[in-house]
Amino acid sequence: MKAALAALFVSLFLLLLGSLLGQFMVPWLAADVADGAPEVAHLVWPYSIAGIAGILCFQVAVVAVWKLASMAVAGTVFTEAALRPATVFIWACVVATALCVSVWIHLLVVVGTGGPGALIFLTGAVLVSATGALLMIVLRGLLRAATSDRLELESVV
Repeated sequence: MKAALAALFVSLFLLLLGSLLGQFMVPWLAADVADGAPEVAHLVWPYSIAGIAGILCFQVAVVAVWKLASMAVAGTVFTEAALRPATVFIWACVVATALCVSVWIHLLVVVGTGGPGALIFLTGAVLVSATGALLMIVLRGLLRAATSDRLELESVV
């Protein structure tokens, strides 16, 4: 378990570093797309902001997982305090899902472009973020039940 937690912390740290790099690359990549498709050049800044916000949602979720893993190391994961980072994770996923759906609808309905790559990417992002939220809702329910059971057992013993 200790090795798995250590590997988890390393992975989370690398994900945070990579996402920071991604936030800096978003405007550059958007400008590159605008060079190839000048008809969408006016969308570089709004979509860059949306991309950076989406990555920020991911970072918030990673920090919430970090907090939960830290609580597991400290042996305090089965407490009411653990419900907070789980809820933060859920809301980060919900916001990311809404952001991706908004961009997807804007590209498809308003702009009428985007190409298959953008639409596949956005559909995947919607599925991943919505699945993350739903998974954490289930896990938060299990955490709440385990916390309740632990408190009940403590009062008996």
